[in-house]
Amino acid sequence: MVADEKSEARKRTRHNHGAPFKAQIAVAAVTGDKMRTELAEQFRLHPTQIPEWNHPLLARAEDGLGGTTPPADTPDLQPLHAKMGPLALEHEFLAGARTQAGLRSATP
Repeated sequence: MVADEKSEARKRTRHNHGAPFKAQIAVAAVTGDKMRTELAEQFRLHPTQIPEWNHPLLARAEDGLGGTTPPADTPDLQPLHAKMGPLALEHEFLAGARTQAGLRSATP
């Protein structure tokens, strides 16, 4: 290694690549036009990064093409709505009791 190459290697900083860049690399890897090492040299990456970005793309490809979608994580609101009515009545009752007792109102 020449002295200039050593100083250049030290100057390289760690990169946080964005999703569009990772997707571009993963698609290039899927097409198979170039070897992983060629892509790594072209985009100045380590060759092990490419399959790390390629696997999630392939794992979610079915979802993008209208495949199965994960179930929505929506909570069941019916029990919460059932509790709201009694709590509202209790709040009104206590507010009236505070007023009759001459205490300060809870609402400003």
